Amino acid sequence: MKTFLNKLITMGNHHYTSEMDIKRNIVSNQVLIIFALGLIFFIIYLFIMGISLYFRILDFWDQIDIFKTMIYLLPSSAGMVLIIAVSYFIKNKTGNNNLYLGISYFFGIGYLILMNVLVTSTMYAFLLFFTLIPVPFFIMGKEKFYIIATWEGILLCIVFIIFYYITHNDPILTFPPIISHITNYTLFFLTISIFMSSAYYLWNETAITENKLFEERKKTIEALEALHELKTQQDGDFFLISLLTDPLSYNNTQSEFLEINMFLKSKKEVKFKKYNKEIGGDLNIIDKVKLGGKNFFLFVNADAMGKSIQGASGALIFGAALKSLLLRTKEISNHEEAYPEIWIQNIYNELEQIFETFNCSMLVSGILGLVEEETGLVYYINAEHPFMILYRDGKACFIEEELTLRKFGTPGINEPLRVKLFHMQANDYLLCGSDGKDDIILKQKDGSKLLNYNEKYFLTILETVGPNLKSIYSKIKEIAEVTDDLSMISILYKGSPKNINLVRDEKYLQSLKLLLKEKKKKNYEKALKYAHELEQNYHNDTLVLKQIVLISLRLGLYDEAISNSKKILELTPLESKFLFYISYACYKKGDLKKAIFYAQRILLREPENLRFLSHIVQLYKLTNDINNAKKFSKRGLRLDPNNSLFLKAINLT
Repeated sequence: MKTFLNKLITMGNHHYTSEMDIKRNIVSNQVLIIFALGLIFFIIYLFIMGISLYFRILDFWDQIDIFKTMIYLLPSSAGMVLIIAVSYFIKNKTGNNNLYLGISYFFGIGYLILMNVLVTSTMYAFLLFFTLIPVPFFIMGKEKFYIIATWEGILLCIVFIIFYYITHNDPILTFPPIISHITNYTLFFLTISIFMSSAYYLWNETAITENKLFEERKKTIEALEALHELKTQQDGDFFLISLLTDPLSYNNTQSEFLEINMFLKSKKEVKFKKYNKEIGGDLNIIDKVKLGGKNFFLFVNADAMGKSIQGASGALIFGAALKSLLLRTKEISNHEEAYPEIWIQNIYNELEQIFETFNCSMLVSGILGLVEEETGLVYYINAEHPFMILYRDGKACFIEEELTLRKFGTPGINEPLRVKLFHMQANDYLLCGSDGKDDIILKQKDGSKLLNYNEKYFLTILETVGPNLKSIYSKIKEIAEVTDDLSMISILYKGSPKNINLVRDEKYLQSLKLLLKEKKKKNYEKALKYAHELEQNYHNDTLVLKQIVLISLRLGLYDEAISNSKKILELTPLESKFLFYISYACYKKGDLKKAIFYAQRILLREPENLRFLSHIVQLYKLTNDINNAKKFSKRGLRLDPNNSLFLKAINLT
């Protein structure tokens, strides 16, 4: 008996493993409840019967044989169990709760019609009310349970009050005693059992729901724990990547002529244990480079394709490769061939080859340049990056008009590399930055937001707050939302270009007229004499130096032409045609190697100049370098398809 009661107590707390187990336990537990209730009521009945017989409290019980009563009770209990079992069997097979309730409540209502034994029918109004309480739960759901149950109770009370006054609490029908007893016991136990089994059904459904919720909560917690573990691992990976990329973004500037600053703010922030890090695809590098005996500062502002770890991986590869190339530069820093244009070309070719291996899955845009420390002359390439900006006297403008180079890693691009030049003046600022400074969401006065499509909007911000990078970022955060990594570099030139003679008095003008007059007469020796006199009296006058170069070439004085051309390039580096004069003079001297070298430099500055292209094709033909001759001939034919020199060179074998 103790084991049986323990099973009754604990059966609502059992955690089931499957839907079939749940259904099986519902049926078995409810059948046990019915038998238990029948047994309990039978014991109570015998107890009351014994007292009644002893004290003669109930008159009509005096005439009832206790054994006859047991005979009545047993079939009525068996019938009750059979009815409930059938209704549960139907419910279990059909899965229809309403059918089960309908069968059960049919007997409950039938009892009210057939009752003719018990003292009052009013008691059964309340009994049936409690029996019917579960109905709203199945029909309307939990939300409206109390409202429906209240109205149900009120309605039933009204019905049974009316019923009471109509019948005066007397039986409506009269049956033989044996039928009356069987009907009484059966329907009484049935009604009580229905109430208890319905209550247990709700209790068991609640336990099942709680069990399901517990299982779902357990699964959710496990999923969250797994997600948290993955997030921790991911943050750990991000943290390690940041440890690798952080040393690659650095500023190594110590100069009395230049002040170079950089700013980097990544969109993705990572918190790993006690460390707060940022990870992104933007990269800033500022380092000192020595080429041909001159001091330069390398500046790189790069933006690797992709967000988070993809971008960081691109920045890591780009930075590591560039760092390796910088270390290699120290070995050739004293070589004569270490000129800015050639060096930038070599760096570009190395990086391009590395990133082409990723088949367009990792592209990098960027500006890579060299600024000469003393003169402020800037050599740079722009690989599909936002334009460089000049800030001078409170005004900002772009120094570029069109993109001439695709991103690092873009295959199949046959466009020639163009190294651009810009000569800074004293107190000029040059700024370059990633597209994060332009891809911002502007905050409107009415609270709405607008994506910025105007690339010149940044110029307005720059003119408003000045060239301080932190102030620029603060202003952007004030007026807009940043949607991407944001990196910037600013270069201030504090020196001044080399002195160029601009004092041209009457004596200078007279001597210059004599020089030009003799040159026109083709008296080149006499013209050169006037030029030398002018150069002695007016040092670093580029106009005089240019005349010396041209006259020297006419006279075959190629060494003098070369030395004076180099002097002009020192004073006015943007005079690219004097690189051509050096190349031509070397060619005339028979030094084809140097002639080709200077021709390459000039073509890096002006890759689509037909005169320079024709010159280098001739040089490659003389050195039997057929591949390069064809390469530059193809470029020339795109500009001049009928050029005989290029057509002949393209057919060389």
